[in-house]
Amino acid sequence: MTLEQRLKHYITNLFNLPKEEKWECESIEEVSDDILPDKYVRLGPLSNKILQTYTYYSDTLH
Repeated sequence: MTLEQRLKHYITNLFNLPKEEKWECESIEEVSDDILPDKYVRLGPLSNKILQTYTYYSDTLH
């Protein structure tokens, strides 16, 4: 089971959603220096790294 499938399964069970719930996903890729405070990226391992975030939506939870 992929991480995405595990997350959807977890949320479906947590909120008692229908098993056939349809999901939408929004993903963002951004350079860490553009979105994190300077103290987290300056001279550290996150400098100039691409961060990927995923947000999942469903009609029932919306």
